[in-house]
Amino acid sequence: MNQIHDPSAGVRVLLIEDSPEQAVLVKHWLEQWSGCEVVHASDGPSGAQFAQFGTWDLVVSDIELPGVIGLDLIKIIKGVNPWTPVLMITAHPKMEYAVTALQNRADGILFKPLDYGAFMEQVQKLVAEGQKKRREEQKTVLAIGAHPDDVEIGCGGTLLRHKAAGDRVVILTLTGGEFGGRKSLRVIESEKAASVLGAELFMGELRDTQVSEGPE
Repeated sequence: MNQIHDPSAGVRVLLIEDSPEQAVLVKHWLEQWSGCEVVHASDGPSGAQFAQFGTWDLVVSDIELPGVIGLDLIKIIKGVNPWTPVLMITAHPKMEYAVTALQNRADGILFKPLDYGAFMEQVQKLVAEGQKKRREEQKTVLAIGAHPDDVEIGCGGTLLRHKAAGDRVVILTLTGGEFGGRKSLRVIESEKAASVLGAELFMGELRDTQVSEGPE
């Protein structure tokens, strides 16, 4: 049995920052970190949308944002996945900013201008803590289909909802689908479908004729 698609490789970071210069700098720092994928949102509303419809190892957000302020974003992010760590950054070095952010369940706060060493130390610490919480709290959802596309067509919507809730989604396809077309093409189709669902895909090697329809 072969594992075809594994979305867990690498770290995914959502960066919400309206300053182009600051965004370029922080994105560069993060991308230098091995295997880190960074998605940038330049305002509060787009940041909120990304936060609700993605699974993130870390969210880095400015507090002062157009549309939706960073403190409100914390509530949105934690409402979707409580284990997702949120690191707030701000150009206003006032104690009340730090207190308010932490009271709103931010996991850390740093003041601009950012120091590379201090920033990356916080990033690595929060990502490790968040991944530990995820392993402790997330569920693993296993969906089994006889042929390629069975699972995606039959319960794709349900699997997407589980993924959005932070659960691990695993698809086991028992055959390569030789009777439904060319095996190589069916495998490619399965890979694409699993990628859309954010699922790990395992392809079995049974022949179609070896798959039982169940008891009569």
